[in-house]
Amino acid sequence: MKKFLIPVVAFAAFLMVSCSSNPGDKAISMIKDYTAKMEKASSVEEIEKIGKEMQEEFTKLGEGNEDFKPTEAQAEELAKAMTAFEEAATKKATELAGAVAE
Repeated sequence: MKKFLIPVVAFAAFLMVSCSSNPGDKAISMIKDYTAKMEKASSVEEIEKIGKEMQEEFTKLGEGNEDFKPTEAQAEELAKAMTAFEEAATKKATELAGAVAE
């Protein structure tokens, strides 16, 4: 699980410095959408699939937006959204791991 979160977190940090009609707002919205998907995941495989999809979507968003500079408010909201995503992913992974162990 951690090996999937590290690239996602690193990429989110990259987007804070580089990211269209407003890539900062788009990134925040995407993270919130993926957090909701993560909360509904029903298997470890689904968690991994969500992480991969998120990483691919962020890669597409970052392409061509290298000069984007988020506002201070966007950077703060992006950090909060990523924290919520990480917490949802960790909680779901722990929950599913417990179900598998039983």
